[in-house]
Amino acid sequence: MCQSGERLDASQGSAAYDNELGGRMWVGAVDRRLFDLSIEGSTALFLGEFARSFIWASRGTIKLGRQLMTPALTGPVARNQSGDSDADCNELDAKRTREALGSPGVERTFDPGGKVALGASGPTGTSPDETSPRWVPPRRS
Repeated sequence: MCQSGERLDASQGSAAYDNELGGRMWVGAVDRRLFDLSIEGSTALFLGEFARSFIWASRGTIKLGRQLMTPALTGPVARNQSGDSDADCNELDAKRTREALGSPGVERTFDPGGKVALGASGPTGTSPDETSPRWVPPRRS
């Protein structure tokens, strides 16, 4: 068990394979004293044949006036690819979707066990849907 202020670094990972989804793996890490400051940070990387994503999060405690506040920031970024086939079972070009989401927030804890949290999120991305104004065709290699 960790005491307050004690540093905890941890990392873990896993890999799997199946016939439909192909190979997949993930790795993650946590640091309770990021940059030797009172900031907690965590990351996770997911890699697969059809989906890839990176997620990061950080939070720390600051004092505003006489109140302790905990601001937090998270940001997942993902790229997905879906295959399709026509009526004759011929493989069509893969469709790719890219997305990112930034989520800032702050929370305040009260003595009898209460907590108030406020946050927002701002998504952005591209879609293979031709009617989408944010569609960006994938680059050909």
